Amino acid sequence: GALDALAPRLQALREDVAQLRQQIALAQLHVDMVAAFAAECVDGAAPAASLADVPVLCDALRAGVEDVSSSALRVNTDLVEVGHLVETAGGLVDEFRGFLGQWRILVMRHRLGAALREHVGPIDDQLGATWDQLARLRELGAHCRRAVVTVDTAAMESELGLVRLAALRVAA
Repeated sequence: GALDALAPRLQALREDVAQLRQQIALAQLHVDMVAAFAAECVDGAAPAASLADVPVLCDALRAGVEDVSSSALRVNTDLVEVGHLVETAGGLVDEFRGFLGQWRILVMRHRLGAALREHVGPIDDQLGATWDQLARLRELGAHCRRAVVTVDTAAMESELGLVRLAALRVAA
């Protein structure tokens, strides 16, 4: 169920986030290089023929940002799904604890505590340990839901258009 699916989903999400970070770093490198190259062209430090390469760099940057956007969408979807999965798992643990609490009341009501003490002790220890784990699990679910971000490809496209126009003006 939800508890069994949680660990592999968290691992897959961790891998997707690592890939997204790598794509963001590559896109940032493209941004820096396009800006530096365009500045060299504008300042006259690069040969005039180099201006023809500015659109190629802009295309590479656009492709990188589109990759980031696609990966971010996948990661955002996974973050929301994992957040819900964590919530579901927490609910299942709560249900089990409620069931166990009712069972303990029945044990006491029927005066079976002494006979079951050696079996109930480990269960009580596990229940005590689940309080902190359940709190951390809920914090993780809330963190996943808060971690959703958007990538504004329209703003990037607008900025790339300005870089292209500047390159064309300088080349003319």
